[in-house]
Amino acid sequence: MKVLVAEDDRATLGRISALLQSWGHECLTASDGAAAWRLLQEHRPSLVITDWVMPDVDGLTLLKQIREQSLQPVYVIFLTGKESMSHLVEAMEAGADDFIRKPFHSDELRVRVRAGARIMEQQQQLEKANEELAMAYLQLHVANGRMRSELQAAAEIQDAFLPSAPPLTEHANFAWYHKTCEAHSGDTFNFVPLDQDRVGVYVASFSGHGVGSTLMSAQLSLTMSRPSGEPGPLPVEEPAEVARWLNERFRYFDRLRYFTFLYGILDFRKMTFCYTSAAHPGPILISRGRARVRKLTPPAVGIREDAQFRNQLLHLHPGDRLFLYNSGFFEMENFLGDTFTEETLAELLVQETTDPLDDGLRRAGERALEWGKADDLKRDLCLIGVEISSGSEPA
Repeated sequence: MKVLVAEDDRATLGRISALLQSWGHECLTASDGAAAWRLLQEHRPSLVITDWVMPDVDGLTLLKQIREQSLQPVYVIFLTGKESMSHLVEAMEAGADDFIRKPFHSDELRVRVRAGARIMEQQQQLEKANEELAMAYLQLHVANGRMRSELQAAAEIQDAFLPSAPPLTEHANFAWYHKTCEAHSGDTFNFVPLDQDRVGVYVASFSGHGVGSTLMSAQLSLTMSRPSGEPGPLPVEEPAEVARWLNERFRYFDRLRYFTFLYGILDFRKMTFCYTSAAHPGPILISRGRARVRKLTPPAVGIREDAQFRNQLLHLHPGDRLFLYNSGFFEMENFLGDTFTEETLAELLVQETTDPLDDGLRRAGERALEWGKADDLKRDLCLIGVEISSGSEPA
């Protein structure tokens, strides 16, 4: 098991490291909380042993960072010379899993580390069982779809992989509008939390309709939510690399089975949106009441084995609104036979900028439906909005 030890006393740090290695564990060491946090983000250990009093970032602050910002479960053992019961209570309430007082005996440390390892192993087994259960649940829906309504099963599967709540950040507000067509096209979108300053967001449209395209959409959603899946780690930090990775994983390379895809990273520290588009409609950025429409850039994922994808960059400002959407809007026609365009959508969104984001987004979607034939949608309508908070500035 990978264990991180944060301790500013070299002798104690060396002793703990030697003991852990003698017990068969891989040991990472840090002399302060700031270094420990960097190692934790880079190496993702399952167990952390931390001293309380350390320079720069102390153990209690490190513990709070782990509980508030860590993207994975971590078992934390506090190691300290503080003897007051109030200190023990404070550490436990902050999220510590166990507590060892200095000076410690090696047998006590070994027993407590073993207990932590056993708990983390059980948690990993539970997570694996949950993943298997989720896949079994997905397969069960497919089987039920054959016995019941194929389209109803498709709708339930698709909805299960849409966002349940917006990302938790003070830097921006998020909202979305989703209208399902009767044929249930393979359209999906969601968010990928990266850290406290960055949020990934993607939207994709699979060719075809019904259960087939919806299952492919679900597979993409599972892939994007499990960046450590085989055949290798999904490079969620690099949008263009994500598209290339998916192009390898979804090996169709024909004109009948493919999907368009847009993935980008909102960096609230740099105030940028770095994204790649795989034949998917580009974003609409509304800044100071004016809309900028980015066009799609081919190819789609799964059409060409040698497909190349590149990153594009948008600079953001407080009050800006950024919108991602799918091609369902542009497959709509009105009673005169006119086709909906990106410019039409941008105009509707500009007209709603004075209202709260969620209200404006909903009204823009409803007005788009009123423009076309609401009962004759050829694809789902997906519209995601991000409003940069007024207090956000580049670092």
